[in-house]
Amino acid sequence: MGYYLPTLIKGEYLVLDIYSRYITGWEIYETESAELASQSIEEIAKKEILTGMN
Repeated sequence: MGYYLPTLIKGEYLVLDIYSRYITGWEIYETESAELASQSIEEIAKKEILTGMN
C-alpha cells in the first residue's frame, strides 16, 4: 500500500506495517527510481526478518 506524502524532497521511501502502524523502515535518496525503491524495500524486509518481524 502506498501513500503520497507532499514534500520538496524527492526519493523518500517509507515502509509501514498497516496492522500495527509501525514504521518498519525508511530511506531518503537524492532522486526517485524504481531501482532505489526496490533496494529499500529489500533491505527493510531483510532487517525485519532478522529481527523477528517486530
